[in-house]
Amino acid sequence: ELIRENKVIKEGQNLKKFLMKKDVVYKN
Repeated sequence: ELIRENKVIKEGQNLKKFLMKKDVVYKN
């Protein structure tokens, strides 16, 4: 269970990073 939770958290962080990168691209 814990491993699966960590994976979900990691994917969430990756998604956030991806969206932030996309946001930066749009701003520049």
